[in-house]
Amino acid sequence: DLGFLATDPAPGKFCYGTRLHRLDDGRLLVAALLDRGANPGADTNFAVLRYAADGQLDASFGVSGIAEVSITNGQDRPFAMLVQTDGAIVLGGFAPLGSGNFSGFAIARFSAEGQLDLSFSTDGIAMPFVASSTEFGQALALQPDGKILFAGNTSTNGGSSAIVRLEADGALDSSFGNGGRVVWRNGFRSEVRSLALADDGAIYAGGIAIDADDSTHMALARVSALGVWDSSFGLSGRVSAPFNGAVMTRQLLASPQRCVVGGTWANVDGIPGVGLIGVSVLAEPLMQDGFEAPSP
Repeated sequence: DLGFLATDPAPGKFCYGTRLHRLDDGRLLVAALLDRGANPGADTNFAVLRYAADGQLDASFGVSGIAEVSITNGQDRPFAMLVQTDGAIVLGGFAPLGSGNFSGFAIARFSAEGQLDLSFSTDGIAMPFVASSTEFGQALALQPDGKILFAGNTSTNGGSSAIVRLEADGALDSSFGNGGRVVWRNGFRSEVRSLALADDGAIYAGGIAIDADDSTHMALARVSALGVWDSSFGLSGRVSAPFNGAVMTRQLLASPQRCVVGGTWANVDGIPGVGLIGVSVLAEPLMQDGFEAPSP
């Protein structure tokens, strides 16, 4: 589309887009790591950019089209974004903790017009501690009651999946799981990359399960609305794709009984690629072959 002329949001600076959302009026939101320091990539902020439908930065949003916040003086990295029913924008990811290679869940909320929402948490930013010194937030979901689910992984037990639930104001919801958190492990290590919500409040968490032989599988787990991991779901609490080297990055509940998931795989019949797979989530949970195989 030669009429789409996207603007460089930060000439001469490091800017890495991680999520894209189309608003009802055709404008586009892009979540990004935005560098503001002298050392490219060393000091990045949580940022969201708003573009007009023609690709030009929308100057009425934030400051000249960009809303951003510095959580720490290091590499703050947003990898998830959701837009609430009132237009507020939530970014989720992780930020450095102290010295060393430690990191923690980090989340920030902006108004629909790109101003940091100071009514969220105490200063527009929340860093809900999960269970260990190294944690990465990678997925967000909004419940119908306004509560926010935030998921990723923690170094607990060598590498576990984790979900925290926040109240609409950013406070940790202590009624969920263990003090607002649920942590579980699928296989030798696991992590969450995507979330989907069922009508009954059940949470489907998609991502990676890594077994003791270091094989990586696209995997789906289920957590109850109360924050209890369902170890009876599928096989030992997970439904896995029948091929190795795969990562589940997106999912959609297509019906109360079926989920469609997407991601990448390293090699299927000698062909690396991306694709979709169907999952039966009720009755007998399993991966189902409902799509065409990839072509060479």
